[in-house]
Amino acid sequence: MNKITIGRDTGCDIVIQDPEKIVSRTHAELELHGEGYYYHDLSANGSVVNGRMIKGEKVFVTAGSSVKLAGKISLPWDKVTAMMTPAIMDNRTNYKTDVESYSSSAYYKNKGIIEWYLDVFRKYAVFSGRSRRKEYWSFMLINTIIALVYIGMIFFGAYISSGDESVFNGIQMIANVLYYGYGIASLVPGLAVTIRRLHDIGKSGWWYLIVLIPFVGT
Repeated sequence: MNKITIGRDTGCDIVIQDPEKIVSRTHAELELHGEGYYYHDLSANGSVVNGRMIKGEKVFVTAGSSVKLAGKISLPWDKVTAMMTPAIMDNRTNYKTDVESYSSSAYYKNKGIIEWYLDVFRKYAVFSGRSRRKEYWSFMLINTIIALVYIGMIFFGAYISSGDESVFNGIQMIANVLYYGYGIASLVPGLAVTIRRLHDIGKSGWWYLIVLIPFVGT
């Protein structure tokens, strides 16, 4: 068995007894990888891995790492290792076990801009935890491209309308609906990823309010 599920649901490979129901029905997945595991949080309340809160993230851990489901219930490593035993690797292979150092592992290195961008929407309203530089700037880059496409549509409408105001207004209306519709859909995840990015540089999410201060926030 290379992958198991963990949660309250009786269909999970490891069933967590949780009278308070803070653990999700399917809280996380564990997948064998070399000398350790990929821990993929799938929960509503997140997990604390080696002291860091994650939600919807996939991180590398080794047996015995501090993993608390919903921040309270420890992962039963005895049951995990009984079901999945990592391979014994030689000394030439280096597996980083710390969650922070995992940011440089193959999992993150192989992620493209689109994947980082989609991660922001997968963590739609997750204001806790941290956001890596690639996640934040990929989101901002795609947003900039979308804004440029919107401006391009306006100029294109002006070009092909040849003075016909009804044609131009029609194209402008379509562009406005698409652009402002996207703006509304991306408002919450955009705020969330910005706050997580502030956490990553050691700032409180409340620092975001500085944008409301004239001149200072510009």
